[in-house]
Amino acid sequence: MKNNYKRLYSILMIFWVLSPLYSQENVAITGVDTSKMLKNGLIHLYVSFADTITEEDLPGKEDFILNEFDFDSDEWKEEEIKDVQYNGFKQEEISFILLIDNSGSMYDTLAGIPTEENDSQRIFFVLKALQDLFSSTREFKDSLALYTFNTNIEKISSFTSDRNQLLNSLSQITQPTAEESYTELYRAMQLASDELSKRPGRKVLILLSDGENYTYSENKKTPHPLWGNNLIQIEDVESSLQKRGITLYTIHYARSSDPSLVQVSTQSGGSSYPVASKDELLLAYREIHSKINREFRVSYKPKVSNFRERLVSVSASNKGTSPEFSFRWETFWGLTPVLPWWVYCVLTLLSLMIVFIIHKTPFEKIYTFPHLEVLSPYESEKTIIQISENKTMIAVGREQTVIMDEGEFKNKNDDETGITIIKGPDGKYQMEADHEIMVNNKTVISRELEPGDVIRSEGTLIIFDEPEEDKK
Repeated sequence: MKNNYKRLYSILMIFWVLSPLYSQENVAITGVDTSKMLKNGLIHLYVSFADTITEEDLPGKEDFILNEFDFDSDEWKEEEIKDVQYNGFKQEEISFILLIDNSGSMYDTLAGIPTEENDSQRIFFVLKALQDLFSSTREFKDSLALYTFNTNIEKISSFTSDRNQLLNSLSQITQPTAEESYTELYRAMQLASDELSKRPGRKVLILLSDGENYTYSENKKTPHPLWGNNLIQIEDVESSLQKRGITLYTIHYARSSDPSLVQVSTQSGGSSYPVASKDELLLAYREIHSKINREFRVSYKPKVSNFRERLVSVSASNKGTSPEFSFRWETFWGLTPVLPWWVYCVLTLLSLMIVFIIHKTPFEKIYTFPHLEVLSPYESEKTIIQISENKTMIAVGREQTVIMDEGEFKNKNDDETGITIIKGPDGKYQMEADHEIMVNNKTVISRELEPGDVIRSEGTLIIFDEPEEDKK
C-alpha cells in the first residue's frame, strides 16, 4: 500500500511540474533572434507546439502562415516566410543563463524554517540538483553561464559548454552575511538580460528563486552601496526581455511565487515551474531544454517601418494559431533601420575612421576636474557639470539638464531621466540610471564610465571626461 501511495505521489509531482506545458496554447512563439538583421535582413522566430510531433508529421514551410501587424495601416498582413527549420539551430547557438537565488531565505528549510543543518537547507538541494544536472548533460553543446544574486550580483561562471567547469564553479557559492541576504531579484534579471543580449542565436534566462524582489534600499532604509536608491521595476525587466528576444523560464523553489514573474515569463514565451525537490528541479530543467530543442525556426524579412515594436502571430496547419507575440529590435545606433543594410555598413566604416582619426589626434584637456559635457538641442551652448568626489545626481529633461541634491532628485518630474554617478574606492565612476538609456549606442541602466563615454537621453548628449591624473 505504501508503495502505491509513493507511486501516486510521484505521478502527481511530475504532473505538477509539467503542468505549464499542458496549460499553454497549442502553438506558441517562444523567442526571437534579430542578430542577423544587418547581415541578411532576416528575423528568426522560434515556434513550439504543445503536442508531441512525430518525424512523419513534421510540418513544412508550406504549412506555416505568418502575420505581422502593420501599425501604419492599422491592420494585419501576411508576410512571406523565407525558411522553416525544425530544431533549426545548432546547440552551440543556444545560450542559457542560470540565475540562482543565494539570498538569506535559501538557507532555510523547504518549509521556510531557519536551520543550521546544511543538508536541510534549500540551497543544499539546489546545489545537489545542479551537480546532477551538469554531470548528466556532458554531451550537451549549448553554452551556460551561472550567476547568483542576493544583496549583490556575482558571476560564478562565464558562458561555457564545459560541464566540468560549471561543476567546479559551484564551490564559489557560499552563504551570505546578514548584510548580503537581501534579494535584488529584478536587478539581477536586468543584468542577466544585458549579458544575454550580447549572444547570438537562441537566448534563454532560467531564474531559480524561492522568493520575491526584496531590495536592500527599500527594506534596510538606506541607499545600496553600489546602486543607491535606484530601483529596477518589473516593467523594466519585461521591456528588456521583449526588446532582446529573451525567453524567461522561472523555477520557484517554494509553493508561493511572485505573480508578476509568472506573467512576464508567459509574455516572453516561457513558463513557470513550481518545484519542491531536487528531482523536480532536474525534471523542470530537462523539460525546458527538451522544449527548446523541439522548436521550429521560422524566418522572415520584415517590412521597413519607423515603428520599433513588432507584433506577429504564426499559424500552423491543423495546429491552430499562436497568441500575438510582441518584440522590439534596434540594430544600428539604437535606431530601427530604414535604409538598405549596405548603407549602414558604409556609415559604420566612416564612423570608425573618424573615431580613429580623433583618437590619434592629441588634444589639450581644458578642464582639470572630472565632468560631464552636456549638449542639448534646446540650448545654444554646452553646459559643464562638475562631478563630485562622492555622488553626483542629475535630472535630464527635454529642455535642460540640471544637478540636484537628494531631496530634489527624489521629487524630480516623471518625464525627467535620473542619472546618479558615484566614485568608487578604486577611483572609478559608476553610473546608474532610473531606466534604460543609451551609452555609446548600447542600451544600459548601469555602467562603469570611461573618459569619452557618450550618454544619450531625452535627445541630449552627455560626454563624460576626467583629467589624466584622476585615471592613474
